[in-house]
Amino acid sequence: MSDEDLRHVFEPYRTGQKHNERGTGLGLYISKGIAEAHGGHIEVDSEPGKGSHFALVVPLAANRQDTNRPRP
Repeated sequence: MSDEDLRHVFEPYRTGQKHNERGTGLGLYISKGIAEAHGGHIEVDSEPGKGSHFALVVPLAANRQDTNRPRP
């Protein structure tokens, strides 16, 4: 992705500059909202012509109770 694309990648209705890309441009926007709603964020690293890497980072809950786990 170009530096210009990286600046706008999480905006709604943004798609890549390539004419053959398809989609609504909402996926990364929605993903960012979900990450932030859980106290996290999304990191992106991109090298033009080589590809991009996205990482979803969310904190672990301190006192999480797993309701699917059998009780002793």
